[in-house]
Amino acid sequence: MKISYSLIIFLFTSVFAFSQDKSNLKNLVYSSNQFVQENPAEKIYLHTNQSDYNLNDTLWFKAYILNANYLTPSIKSGILYVEIANDSNFVMKRWMLPVANGISFGQFFLDGNEYPTGRYILRAYTNWMRNFGEATLFQKTFNINNQDWLVAYNSKLEDSTGNKYSVDLNIKKFGSDGIILNDLELSLRDDKRRLQKNKLRTDVTGNVNFTANIPDKVNKQKLVLSIKSLKKGDENKISNFPLLLNSNLDIDLQFMPESGELVNGIKSKIAFKAINSLGLSTSVAGELYEEGNSKKILDFSSSHNGIGYFYLQPSSGKKYYVLLKPSNGAPSKEIFSLPEIKDEGCVLQVDNSLDSDSLLVRISKSKNSPDYCFLAKARDIICYASMPSIAGKQLDFKISKSLFPTGITALLLVNQQKQIVIQRLVYIDHQDNLKIEVSNDKNIYYQRDSVGLTIKVSDKHGKPVSGSFSLAVTDDFFAGNDSLNYQAITTYMNLSSHLKGEIENINYYSDVTNNKIKWQNLDNLLLSQGWVNYAMDKTFAVKRKLNFEAEKEFEIKGKVSNAFNKPIANSDIVLLSKKPFEILETTSDSLGRFVYKNIFPRDSAIFFIQAKNKHNKSFNVGIEVEEFNPPVFTKEFPAEIPWNVYINKNEFLNGKDQLALNNNRNLLLKGNMLKEVSVTAKKMVKDSKNLNGPGEADLVLDEKVIQKEGKATLGDLIRKKIPEITLRYNKTGHGSYSINSQKLHLIIDGVDVEFFKPEGVDLSTYFNDYFNYYDAEDIKGIELMKSPGYVVKYVIEYRNPLDYPIEHAFLEVTTRGGVGPFLKKAVGTYLFKPMAFSLPKQFYSPKYQLSTKVSIADLRSTIFWEPNFITDKDGIAKLSFFTSDHVGNYSIHIEGDDLQGYLGSGKSHILVKKD
Repeated sequence: MKISYSLIIFLFTSVFAFSQDKSNLKNLVYSSNQFVQENPAEKIYLHTNQSDYNLNDTLWFKAYILNANYLTPSIKSGILYVEIANDSNFVMKRWMLPVANGISFGQFFLDGNEYPTGRYILRAYTNWMRNFGEATLFQKTFNINNQDWLVAYNSKLEDSTGNKYSVDLNIKKFGSDGIILNDLELSLRDDKRRLQKNKLRTDVTGNVNFTANIPDKVNKQKLVLSIKSLKKGDENKISNFPLLLNSNLDIDLQFMPESGELVNGIKSKIAFKAINSLGLSTSVAGELYEEGNSKKILDFSSSHNGIGYFYLQPSSGKKYYVLLKPSNGAPSKEIFSLPEIKDEGCVLQVDNSLDSDSLLVRISKSKNSPDYCFLAKARDIICYASMPSIAGKQLDFKISKSLFPTGITALLLVNQQKQIVIQRLVYIDHQDNLKIEVSNDKNIYYQRDSVGLTIKVSDKHGKPVSGSFSLAVTDDFFAGNDSLNYQAITTYMNLSSHLKGEIENINYYSDVTNNKIKWQNLDNLLLSQGWVNYAMDKTFAVKRKLNFEAEKEFEIKGKVSNAFNKPIANSDIVLLSKKPFEILETTSDSLGRFVYKNIFPRDSAIFFIQAKNKHNKSFNVGIEVEEFNPPVFTKEFPAEIPWNVYINKNEFLNGKDQLALNNNRNLLLKGNMLKEVSVTAKKMVKDSKNLNGPGEADLVLDEKVIQKEGKATLGDLIRKKIPEITLRYNKTGHGSYSINSQKLHLIIDGVDVEFFKPEGVDLSTYFNDYFNYYDAEDIKGIELMKSPGYVVKYVIEYRNPLDYPIEHAFLEVTTRGGVGPFLKKAVGTYLFKPMAFSLPKQFYSPKYQLSTKVSIADLRSTIFWEPNFITDKDGIAKLSFFTSDHVGNYSIHIEGDDLQGYLGSGKSHILVKKD
């Protein structure tokens, strides 16, 4: 169901029976809705080919950019940004993509050298979305797994301080009993820095033990263990995963009253959620008591994912607590206190029965509590408004669900100062999502067999629907069948994008309309993760300040000014580009501004811009160009254990089980798989001023590696490729960079930048100027010297020869200019190197014939990917592809919309047998 703007106006004349001041309320609603209509927010959903990936997989995606109010294709933005960040929230790479009719698609190769195993977050946003807060952008976590290793561990607390743990690891190679007598580097870090590093060797069974020393202020929920093989030829074998220390013993129980607060004498519904130290839900049961009274008030237990509720009529001056019963490994009984009881206030209760076509709303308030305005918002539009007058202590009324579209509706109580005092979320379901049916041309398929699919899409009335859809077919064995955590476009747009944090087992809530238990559990979810405790200064925002423009297309914009920063009008400006070859001319306006449009930046695009004054000279002319300043997001996501890591060694697969899995993967092969080729040649940096000789360093980033980083700054490169780097501050507040405990020095083209540091300038701030000035396209190579053998020549040359080499580390940067840290922007010119558009590639889908000679095994995690197929007037689309050499179950996921505001998701599977 769509939101009707005319319906809102009609409501003004029909629901104000309680109001003494209808005009003020009407103006508030009208102003708010008018602003939303004129400045609609955007929402993005990314349909990816898989939920998790393996090393060297390709992540394929289609982006649906929708108007957040009506879920129709957005016409605001023509540019989309997509980025991948690691578990420390460092952005590994960022891409810019063109958008047409609210659609974009592309792919990213997850190079194992750039993206080691571990957990990552995929983000997508437009510049316009930045006006509406970080919570509005699309964010999805995924794992990159290493199928070569299986890891299991147990941890044990070794001292009373809670800081010393013994960790017992066992590492196996897929299909074998263990990695025997293998040298390893174990590195433990949190989300800010590395805590320790150990070089150890596995025993004859693949076991290795180490002691984890955790400082007091470290968050134990953020620990990540990295295991790297030191065996020759296996240096790229790395496994990163969360290290959980006695996680199932630590339970946190949170209480969320339905109206945000507990009020004296008013019966309230109280939701609760139990999570462990991993941040994941855990089932609990407990008893409620009044402090000072040993008589139990009630028993309670969670119903789904650690979430549940109970009722309480509290009394002021009393305190209540919960006694948690021992369960799921909880150590004895734990005590948790309920929130404080308020003497005065208001309580909003909602009965959203599955069988009812209306919401039953109850407003209860204490004697001295003021009257409130009641608003109901769906998709940021106010669909219902009234000023109920409560003669007694309680008022009950109904609201028809037909007034709201499918999805989340927020019920609000707002006081006379336009401050939100209560918010309650409810879910409306008109069952009007598109219906997607998948038909196979056969019941069973065989290896390298042709598969024909017929997709039929219809609306809630069974009428055919034409629309834009995407389809992914994956092999459950290689890609995993993560059906519980698969998030469809319907669930994301209508539910999870409105809530705080990640939702466990999100697919559980995808179909709740025919199941009363699921419907109640969904309401419990809204009470907990949709709960907001508004402070009294939280003002209902009729209008918002918008700082970021919607980018309709790629533009080069800037300003021309003189030495006194005065704008130069009518300046002739020339733009030159080699790739693509272009010569464009324009003239600055009265404020010195200029803009170039209809430009499509391709890979490695570089634009040379030159401006001239009225005398046709570049003297006393400066150019400023508006470059994209990427946002810094703060979202944290809970740790997640990859499929190949076990936190209980007793559950570890034995060698026989692994061998059976390995046989299932390899014995079906009809040909020879390509063998991995190891390249061991030393990396060299051309024109390096390295005192030890080019390539003679502990770490070398050559031109080939750096070119892959595109627009990354020198600072981004260093933080990504050298995770040991840290920023430390002394007692006076001055900062400096270190590699572990070694002070870092920056050498550019053989010149020590500290020699030119002005007196009184903080060293870290001074380094940051260089880190932000250069980008990957300016740099030929980076060499890190940290071991004494490489450092000693640098200490003698640049520091005091009597210094200990182990106290210093040196970073030698070789630039393309080769003239040291003296680059200046030329007067009257500007070299502009924007982020290039990332363009989609065609998914390779092999076509087999009976006569095809098999030479290489076909083992693919993604069997088929079609990002953009259109159903015809009969709602039909037909697609075909071939199976691989692997037998088993293949999953099919389809997402899409009808371009009119209705969404649909479909899933199916096919079975592949051995010939």
